[in-house]
Amino acid sequence: MPVVSISRVAAAVAAIAFLAANADAQPQAETGAVERLRAEGFVVARSAGTYPSQDVVQYVAENAAKLQIPITALERSTPRQVVERVCGSAQPGYQQLFSDRNRGTAIAWESPLDATTASQAIFPACLYANVQRGRTISAASGDTQTAIAQLYTGFGKNDRLRLTNLFGKIKKLALGEAVNLELVTAPTLVRPLVGIDNFRKGLERAGGSETTVREVTVGGILIEPSDKPCNGSVAAPADGDVVARIRNSYPFEPATLFAAYEWTRNLRIPRIVRVMIVDNGFWGVPPCDGPSCLDEAGQPILAEPFPRLVFATDDYVGDIAPQSLGLVEPINYMNKLAAGEIDAVRGHGTHVAGLALGGPTLMRSMLGLPNDSWAKLSIINLAPGGRTFPSGADQGFYMALNVPDRIFQPDVVNMSFALKGDRATALRQALLPRDDEKTLFVAAAGNDGAPLEDVGEFPASLGGPTSRNVMTVAAIDADGRISSFSSWSGDGVDIAAPGCRIGSWLKGDGKVVPASGTSQAAPFVSFAAAAVRSLWEAPAALVKARLIYSGTLIEPADDRAKVQSGVRLNLFQAMLLRDDLVVARNPTRMLLGRVDKLNLLSCLDGRTPMWANVRSIKRGSVTRIFWKNVDGRALSRCDGDVADTLSGTDNIVSMKVTAEFVNGAFRKVPKRSESVVVRDLVDLVRSELTPN
Repeated sequence: MPVVSISRVAAAVAAIAFLAANADAQPQAETGAVERLRAEGFVVARSAGTYPSQDVVQYVAENAAKLQIPITALERSTPRQVVERVCGSAQPGYQQLFSDRNRGTAIAWESPLDATTASQAIFPACLYANVQRGRTISAASGDTQTAIAQLYTGFGKNDRLRLTNLFGKIKKLALGEAVNLELVTAPTLVRPLVGIDNFRKGLERAGGSETTVREVTVGGILIEPSDKPCNGSVAAPADGDVVARIRNSYPFEPATLFAAYEWTRNLRIPRIVRVMIVDNGFWGVPPCDGPSCLDEAGQPILAEPFPRLVFATDDYVGDIAPQSLGLVEPINYMNKLAAGEIDAVRGHGTHVAGLALGGPTLMRSMLGLPNDSWAKLSIINLAPGGRTFPSGADQGFYMALNVPDRIFQPDVVNMSFALKGDRATALRQALLPRDDEKTLFVAAAGNDGAPLEDVGEFPASLGGPTSRNVMTVAAIDADGRISSFSSWSGDGVDIAAPGCRIGSWLKGDGKVVPASGTSQAAPFVSFAAAAVRSLWEAPAALVKARLIYSGTLIEPADDRAKVQSGVRLNLFQAMLLRDDLVVARNPTRMLLGRVDKLNLLSCLDGRTPMWANVRSIKRGSVTRIFWKNVDGRALSRCDGDVADTLSGTDNIVSMKVTAEFVNGAFRKVPKRSESVVVRDLVDLVRSELTPN
């Protein structure tokens, strides 16, 4: 059965970002993409619930500015292929309109464009609409046919006739049910040549009574870097205490992280993990708009620090951005901004993308480069190089996620944006977990320095223990305190991660630039999730739980209370999936093997978790216990107690040790039994994989 092609549905968001990025206006002082679009005369139009008629197609083509498509996105494609990708389909009469506009040239509808013809080709404006028989989408929890119709076609009224025409039968939907969907339309940016009111009336006269035309409004904002002071450095632990360096280094200890990854990987071949960045585009490719942009194989030339191997290259969402043409395109350079004008806001998406790949110190060592990369990156551009993005720009993001072929679903989606309230319902529906949901959505908590409940930002407010596949991240300083700029919530923030003066790239020149914010903390968690997924094929709920219960306890208590789990990211421990791990003091030791049952373990609130379900025990100023619930996915925690003595003797953690971590390296040892007295226990984390 045919399914939705993701490169096509991704064009829904590309229809917003792509056209916005191709405006002919000169650079100007920018407060956001929305303001720029308004100044340039763009409006948002959509063929709501109907496929455009020939009269509508002709009216749009004759009364809106032509499409501005870069030459490198046209070469080697036929005009028909270009139109099907940009407009969703070759709509009635469009081929003739294209031929009329290109009369007198050597351009043919079914002939691939070369450098010369690509520079000459004129593509009339269009509204995105796609019809394909047998198309299906997968119903999420709580989905209704009316809600699906609203999302995919733009109408959501209880119109039984239209719903019947769209779906074939009116009925209640079951979780994961395949739903026939033969029409997809999307909000499209067009620039009328006759004014917005005349354009709207002209469409109605042309038969587009169901077509909506509205001004460009703000749909959301990026969580831009914070300029508040924060503590990005602390005194390094003593050289001999490698374990302390691992647990306290900021943001991490690169060599030991690589050692942990290799220890778990062992003879395993890492899985390919798809990481999607939803942000404001990508500046990691040098500016280029001609044939010289392509190498001898016809592939766009990429600059360091982002090699081609780290990008998705299948029909997923294209190489780097969800271009409607599915090709590598430096989307932000189309904004005609000089390279020197790229700052922390315009380069936000690139900075985040670099961190989601491990950042300057880990990208090369852990991803498997230069031979290959287990991480494959894609970027959805909501706000081309700006701070704000138009309402509707998020539409294609939701549509691209909701396909039944799970092979092409992203494993991790990093989200550093905040939607306005009227878009929150659609976002909530798009991210609701399905059975065995593989996609983990990682959301930056925001930089308001306030309780998340007071700010009410989406998607950050979708996190917390009740959500299996959304993980909200606060920022933490090097001194272990929650950053002053970070939003927080004892109920809705899942974990904290380094977010103060974190180095990454703003563009493709290789220069590392520090930035602070929860937008820097979130991609560290995304990278951690991707690393874990490359070693362990598990649904999103289990990956989320693993990152939490392998974390390091936050001290002091008031900061710990700002995060529901009370922990900060510890990627080193998260990746040790095939061994139980015990960290002890007096002397400092890190032991790997299998832990026997621990006696006298209980919660202060009276609960007593079964030992088989306990995933970790952390001891600091409090003892915190994490365990899996009956379904094996939802994670519970409590402040607990482990008695120091048992019948007058030391209570102990007994384990069969098979390896140690000593002097920065893992060392196998002859299997032996060893005990750690409970009073010296720092951390105990259970394994997820069977040892090789």
